[in-house]
Formats: sequence, C-alpha cells, structure tokens
Amino acid sequence: MRLQNHIKFLLDNLKGFDTQRANNLTLFEQRLIENCCKDSLNPFLTDPKPINSVPKFKSSAYSYDWYRIFGDKDERVCQYQFGDVDFKFEQPTFTKSRPITDDNANSVLLPFDTIRHLTFIKDNQKFTEKKDIAIWRGAAYQPHRKLFLKATNGLKQCDIADTAIKTKSIFKSKPASYLSFEKQLANKFIFAIEGNDVASNLKWIMGSNSIPVMPKPKYETWFCESFLIAGQHYIDVDPDFGNIQEVLDYYLSHPKLAAEINDESKEYAASFKDRKRMFKLARVVADRYFEITSGA
Repeated sequence: MRLQNHIKFLLDNLKGFDTQRANNLTLFEQRLIENCCKDSLNPFLTDPKPINSVPKFKSSAYSYDWYRIFGDKDERVCQYQFGDVDFKFEQPTFTKSRPITDDNANSVLLPFDTIRHLTFIKDNQKFTEKKDIAIWRGAAYQPHRKLFLKATNGLKQCDIADTAIKTKSIFKSKPASYLSFEKQLANKFIFAIEGNDVASNLKWIMGSNSIPVMPKPKYETWFCESFLIAGQHYIDVDPDFGNIQEVLDYYLSHPKLAAEINDESKEYAASFKDRKRMFKLARVVADRYFEITSGA
C-alpha cells in the first residue's frame, strides 16, 4: 500500500467516518445485498468481538476499509476474518472472499482490500484498436496457475509471464517480466486466473475496454463473481486450460460478439465504481447480519 493511502486514512480518521446507509436501492443492489448476507446465515455467535476493537493499523488494507464501513464508535459484536479466504465458516463471519457453493451463507461479504479489489483504470483505447493478444502477468505459486503456464506455453496470440520469477539484478525491485496494468490494457484479452481465492485483476479488466478470459470462478468477493455469466461478462475457457487456442481463434474471428461481451462486462463493473456507495451498501449488509445474529 502506498504512502498516500495511509495519509488518506489518517485524514478520514481525523475528520470522522461516514456512517450513512444506502437508500433508493437498485434491483441489482438489492440482489447484491441478499447475496452478500444470505437469509440462511447462522444466527448464533460464539466469542464475538466488538466492531471497534479491531486494530486500526494492523492489516491496514482491511482495517482501513473496516472503519470506513463501520466508523469507530460501533460496539456491536461480530466475527471477522481478514485475508484470502478459500474456506467456509461455522458461525457468521465478515470476510472478503468465500467459495461459490450452496452452503456458504456464514461467510458474509464486505468490500475489503478495496485498494486491490475495487480499483479501476482509465482506458482510452477502443477494443477494436487493441492488439489481438491475450496477456497475463501474475505470480504462479499455485498448482492451477502452474498448469495455466504449461497450457499456454508456445500458443500464438498469448503473451504470458510468471512475475514470481525474480530478476537477478539486486538493483531492480520488480521482476523482469513485470508489465503495468496500462500496458496490459493495450491487448484485447487479459487472463483473470484465480490465485489463493479470486483473481484480483478481474475487476479492472471488466471495467476496461479489454475482455477477461478465465474458467468459471470458484470464489467470490463483494464483486459477486457468482453473478457472472460466461459468454456475456467474460470469455470462458476450460478449467484445465486445454481449449485456450480454440477459444481465442473463435472470438478473433467473431469480433462483433467479442465487442458485445466487452460492453456487457463494462456495464457490470460500472455498478462497483463508486467506492463511497459501496461502503454505504456494506452498512446495509452489516445491518442485515446483526438483525439475523445474536450480535444485534
């Protein structure tokens, strides 16, 4: 996190946090709220913690968003889990991410780590003017990402590099394969490959004039990845990545269809671009949590 993000939080802390709830909800926002905190949430809390007991400056990417949602006067009690979460909880817990399953109700989603997961990039280049390339930059630590590297090795129209491979130069802080988001956006297609949980680049890809290419997501965040429809919001590839060349060839030969997916993708992402609105919606989700649980 950059110094400017810490300074921004300190200024917010000094002037006091906004605690207004969202009103005049759209149909999409109502659906988001019901998805992030489901009716089947377990109502019982064990050993809960007061909201304002969360350390403000520990795990700052999460705690900063926590206090922007709740303020620092809220004494209601809850359970929470910061960090990447790829498992389900037995009791109602605020979290950034959860598996997409039918029994994930105890994982209540809030917009955490928004500096990574709700950041969008201005993209002035039209989709039709971009290079016919599918690009990816990321750290391939997980087995499925290593499989992705193997499957794309040597494929035409693919520019893939593992940023976990560091340069030997001690004077360079970034790996030799590093490529800025802006330079990645010069390409029509960008792979969104899940890591420990979700693919953090999915949001800024969908908010751009490029198209995300990925398997059906297994995890979701506040962005409600479970709502996404293959062939409408993203280009779908097999979980083993074996059909990537076939899929790219198809969409390169059907540019109108690809452009329509790009339009649908941007329209979905636009619902999440107002971060202050997201925090106001998060307070509605939190109220729903406390109405259901014994922490109310």
